[in-house]
Amino acid sequence: MSTNVQLTNLLNYRQPTAGAMLFALNKQHARLCPQAGQPAEIDNAELKRMVEEAIAANTESRALAFDWRNQRKAAPLRREGIAEVDARADRALSQLARAVANWAELELDHPNRQMGRRLQAALFPEGVGVTTSLRYEDQNAAIDELLGRLRRDFSTESNALGLQLYITQLAAVNAEYTERLSGLKTDAVTYDQVQEAHRVGLDAYFAVILRVWNDYLQDPATRAKLLAPVDEQDQRVRAYYKRRRVAPPIDPETGEVLDEEAGGPEAGEPAEPVADPSPALDMS
Repeated sequence: MSTNVQLTNLLNYRQPTAGAMLFALNKQHARLCPQAGQPAEIDNAELKRMVEEAIAANTESRALAFDWRNQRKAAPLRREGIAEVDARADRALSQLARAVANWAELELDHPNRQMGRRLQAALFPEGVGVTTSLRYEDQNAAIDELLGRLRRDFSTESNALGLQLYITQLAAVNAEYTERLSGLKTDAVTYDQVQEAHRVGLDAYFAVILRVWNDYLQDPATRAKLLAPVDEQDQRVRAYYKRRRVAPPIDPETGEVLDEEAGGPEAGEPAEPVADPSPALDMS
């Protein structure tokens, strides 16, 4: 009966950051590895392997989060001038779409109206907003694709509708767009990459916890030793969530919260992207 209560508690761990997970995993690793010529305190080769994989996953997650935070602060400087060419690309695309729409909306029954409608359906079925609202790199690529289709699949229609000037203008602006983007840092980390790395780290971390329960279900003393740093971090995370509603930045070496002062410069801002403050393994 008591085991069921403990397992219920396990399934309600709060979602920690990479720093919190690394602290707990490193403590576990120390118990699973030989120290100063002495045999490991706990001999479990498979669990040791899983802990090392989780450490590697969360080390990568922490590094990506670090790069993401730094580049986010530097982005306005690196992207100086990109907004201006982005606005011109938006206008050039809108002018092309309007030229096509003028033919598509023609009141007369004319072959050009049919061509305009085909182009509109193929290239602008939802207008230009779906393209102009994209992030810079994605918009640049989308315009490249549109230009390619105009030249490859709709050259006859483009000539008949007199679109060449609009196409030439859009191509010139987008070429400048490409040049500006090429001058930016190309190995930038995306938020999606950081989120995915964090999820991989979480999966590896909780796989270790479940393995500890599996291997030491009937050995509460050993289980308690391995889960003590996990429980410690969970208590820190719970307390921090209660105050701030975001995950705390944890020093992976000491297990301490890094920005304990509420008035600190980073107060209220997640140190690392986390999906939400809900229990990480809530099975209810």
